[in-house]
Amino acid sequence: MIKNYKSIISIILVILTLISCKQKSDPQKVKDLRNKVSTLQKEIIKLKLDHKRNEILHEIEMRLYNPISKERIAILKGLGWCVRFIADNDHFDFIFTDYLEMLHELTLNDKAPFIQKTAVKLVKLAMERATSRFDKIFLKDHEDKWDFISIIPYLYKYKIDKAPYIKFYESFPKGHLADHKLTFNEAVKARNYVILGDYLIDIQYVQFAKTFFPDMAFDLPTNHFPEYIKKITSLPYVHTIKSNEDDYSNQNYFLTHVVLVLTHFGEKKLKNGPLETRLLKYLKDNILVVRDIVKDMDLYAEFIHCLKFYGLHDSPLVKEGVQYFISRQKENGKWGDESKEEGDDPYEIFHPTWTIITAINYEG
Repeated sequence: MIKNYKSIISIILVILTLISCKQKSDPQKVKDLRNKVSTLQKEIIKLKLDHKRNEILHEIEMRLYNPISKERIAILKGLGWCVRFIADNDHFDFIFTDYLEMLHELTLNDKAPFIQKTAVKLVKLAMERATSRFDKIFLKDHEDKWDFISIIPYLYKYKIDKAPYIKFYESFPKGHLADHKLTFNEAVKARNYVILGDYLIDIQYVQFAKTFFPDMAFDLPTNHFPEYIKKITSLPYVHTIKSNEDDYSNQNYFLTHVVLVLTHFGEKKLKNGPLETRLLKYLKDNILVVRDIVKDMDLYAEFIHCLKFYGLHDSPLVKEGVQYFISRQKENGKWGDESKEEGDDPYEIFHPTWTIITAINYEG
């Protein structure tokens, strides 16, 4: 708190000096002092956000002393690790949109009100923090424009001040983004599951926004989501564990992402259609291969999460999966390879914990 007061006093003094300099018509001094004011204002914002984050971390840690289930403990410990991880600005800038998606998914379990409320607080905190870091988070290109679009629905859902977001969105390149329709059609023919997955996720945010918030103030791309889903309904799943492992994994991630986008990451229930039926069979047939042969914990978590979307929370496959994750959580709350730390891709470090805590948390 002392630092906060010192910063506030410093700003007041600088502003007073600035006024004085203006009266003396000293342009260079005015410019220098304006820069100091800007720097100190950012410092105060950072101190405020750090204080809020530390308060939330304290609440999480205190909650762990309450009589709660092993599942809730695992989620809270994982969430605490995530909050500490993104305290680093470089980490935050790199995974902001992914972190936001994780938090949103954690808000969808009404049976865990503390986790739900904590996630909402963290969403608001992250979106406030991002407003001073847009230029570091997003490049002014088509790819990052899609990343920016992914957060637009949450401005409305969580009642965030939209003005700075609208202003920054307008600074992106005008006109059409990359021709998703053409690229998607080519990817279907080539069975390029990486491209298919990326474009499905991108376009589902447009679908999400236009479905739930049709009167929003953003000029979004054309919604091709229903068309894309039709095109993949009969797409063959040609790769098996006997195929190239990368091809098999790419196919698996694509299929879990199809389930995720069909539910808008848990916002709505799955339908009982032919695509959903095919996907469920595939998930059941391949889940143990993913865990025991491929040994991909992130992908295994996505399989468990998807089975929960089908209402299979109490199935032996899902129960076994949840216990598998709990037994492998690190002491600091994270999951994943301990060798991946400083200097590694923040997304690769973050992704296992994201997928696992959201898989454990979802209860439909």
